[in-house]
Amino acid sequence: MPPVERIITHHSCTTVSRPAAEVSRYVLDPTTMPHWSAVIYDVDPPTAGVFEKGGRLRGRMHILGLSLAVEGEMVEFDPAGMRAAIAVRPAGVPAGEGGLLEHELSVEDLGDACVLHFRNRLRLPDWIPPEVVGDGLVRHLFDQTATFALANIRYILEASLESTVAGFADLARHHLG
Repeated sequence: MPPVERIITHHSCTTVSRPAAEVSRYVLDPTTMPHWSAVIYDVDPPTAGVFEKGGRLRGRMHILGLSLAVEGEMVEFDPAGMRAAIAVRPAGVPAGEGGLLEHELSVEDLGDACVLHFRNRLRLPDWIPPEVVGDGLVRHLFDQTATFALANIRYILEASLESTVAGFADLARHHLG
């Protein structure tokens, strides 16, 4: 009997007291992800074509005690519509073997504030049985990582700390090597 496909979806959102265009500009810049993400800790600098459909960007993530290289493929990038969608896979793993995370972020304009939405659809690979990583754990991880990321984005933007947070990495590298 073929294995049952495991697909888990998740949606989370937060209201940010900043204009939608400013929030969109910040969250659509992949270099900000390590500043606010719970799992992405490094992103390669974007190159030409990365924001076009099919463009690719690599990064590194840490989840459940595992650090791995990942590659995101741009599915849609619409700065005017304040949304983007990417398909993320483990780097170097054939498409059918590594699972797939489809991540969409969008910004809903409320005037002086906005709502930032994260929508995820995860297809777990067959080699991760539910007895090892159950659907409940995956949903919990989505809840926790989205809560962490959205709270960080909201705090950074509402306190106007974008440049301060961005400068921290350079400061730390200078002192920590």
